Amino acid sequence: RCTMGTRSPSSDDVATPLPRLQLLACMLVMMTVSFQINVIWPFLPFMVDHIRGTDENAGFWVGLLASSYFWTQTVAAFVWGVLPNRFGLKRCMLISSVGVGVSLVGFGMSDSYWMAVFWRAFGGFLNGNAPLVKSYIAKITDKSNQATGFSVISFSWGIGGLVAPTLGGFLSEPQQKYPALHLDPNGSFARWPYLLPCVTAAVVCFLAALSVLLWVADDHPAAAQYQRVLATDADSSEGTGSTPEPSHC
Repeated sequence: RCTMGTRSPSSDDVATPLPRLQLLACMLVMMTVSFQINVIWPFLPFMVDHIRGTDENAGFWVGLLASSYFWTQTVAAFVWGVLPNRFGLKRCMLISSVGVGVSLVGFGMSDSYWMAVFWRAFGGFLNGNAPLVKSYIAKITDKSNQATGFSVISFSWGIGGLVAPTLGGFLSEPQQKYPALHLDPNGSFARWPYLLPCVTAAVVCFLAALSVLLWVADDHPAAAQYQRVLATDADSSEGTGSTPEPSHC
C-alpha cells in the first residue's frame, strides 16, 4: 500500500551526536556575555548616585556609563574577528572570559564615576565571546546537528538575561538589605555596596574560562600545523611499514 506524505527512515535522517562537554563550555561562555550586560541594570542608577554623591543629571550620567560598554564592544568586534586566526579560538575565549571577570570585579570596586566608566568600557572591549562561540560551534557541528548546536546561543542568553538581573537586584547593597547577616560595617560590602553581584557574575566568567581550558581542544595555528605533520608522518609510516621517528621540533 502506498502512503503519501511519508518516507522510510534512512541514514541521512540520523543526526551526528553533539559533543556535550564542548557545547556546555560554549553555553557557559555565552552566559558571560549576558551576565556582564544584564547584571548591572537593577542597581546602576543607584550606583551612579552613590559614587557621584549626587543625583543631579542622573539620567545623563547613567546613560553615558551604560553606553560605554557598547562603544568599545562595537570597536572590538573587528579585532575579535581577526585574533582567532592568529591565536586560535580557545586562547581568545580564555582571554575574553577572564578579562570580563576582572572587569566586573573592577567595576564593582569603583570609587569614582570615571573609574566605573573605564572598567565598563574595558569589559566591553574584551567581551568578544559571541562571535567566538558562533565560530567554534560551526567547527564542531555539521549540517545534521548545526541548528541544534546553535540553539545553545539563544538558550544561554535567555538564562543569563533571566538570572543576572535577579542577582543584581537581590545581591546589591547587602549591608542594608540583610542586617541579619551582621556584615562588617567597615567591610568591603559597606565600602562597595554593589560589589557582591559583580563578583557573582565574575565567578560565572571564571567558571566559563575553566570549562574552555578543560573541554575545548587547542586550535592554535601552530598546534594545528603540528598535528598535520604528525598525521602525515603516520600516513607515510603506514605506507612504508616503518615506525616513524619521534619528532624533536
